[in-house]
Amino acid sequence: MDKNTITISQLQKMSRNSRCYGDDVLVTDRIDYIEPFLHPCRIDGVAVVLCTGGHIEGTINLDECRVEAGQVLVIFSSDIICLRRMVDVEGYIGILSTDFLHDINIDFRNRSQFYLKMRANAIVDLPRETMALLKPYFPLFLSCIDRSSESASHVLRALATAFSYEIIDLLMRHQEGLAEEHASKTRSQALFDQFLELLAKYRKRERTVAFYAQKLCLTPNYLTCAIRECSGRCVTDWINDSVALEAKNLLVNSSISIKEIAYQLNFPTQSSFGKYFKKITGLSPRAYRTQLHR
Repeated sequence: MDKNTITISQLQKMSRNSRCYGDDVLVTDRIDYIEPFLHPCRIDGVAVVLCTGGHIEGTINLDECRVEAGQVLVIFSSDIICLRRMVDVEGYIGILSTDFLHDINIDFRNRSQFYLKMRANAIVDLPRETMALLKPYFPLFLSCIDRSSESASHVLRALATAFSYEIIDLLMRHQEGLAEEHASKTRSQALFDQFLELLAKYRKRERTVAFYAQKLCLTPNYLTCAIRECSGRCVTDWINDSVALEAKNLLVNSSISIKEIAYQLNFPTQSSFGKYFKKITGLSPRAYRTQLHR
């Protein structure tokens, strides 16, 4: 696991209202803390947020998101999330760690076709009957975590398996709905999705328009025009923001040196990384890290 990824046990220390089963499962019925997510971070696991009141605002992989009452948000371990504010939020959060999901033979990507593209995010409007189906799982999780019996771990594993398949089924049905929408996409919209997928994969290594254009078998000029047509922003803006987001995540949620961060992000020197980061954010990497740890 990356050092810059927040674990369940770390999250528990930040919230007195959450309940955990070791470093495997976290559940809370009070969404009242935002501090761990005010700066870009990843979570070691799959998080399910069931919103029954109020709203949450933030970004996932640079995309703006707003979760409102009657919606479910699913966050994957590869997602970089950042939350700005929560307003009168009510609902539940459940997090199953990556190791725990592996132990119960659940792989959200490999066992289903629902894994949503970066732009779509996993925010789903819930019909009333679906909300009624998912809500009981959370008090059952809480009750099971509080038990001290030998059978509690077996019950928890069975409950987590059932819950995971409910979420997979929910998002598969949502994906089917998205398929009809995607069928009518313009060429530029389709290219934008492909570009974002490549950016998520290569942002630690590549920062040139030419690289992504070559991967898409396009000229740099064609890619630039297509991305601007679809998003209103140029390719270099998307690349720079994505690299800066990864850098912020490493600066905030890891103790590795700035020199090592520069190496991980494929900069030739620490100095070149510092100039790049300051040009985008207005702060040097050291100043950014220091400001957040005061």
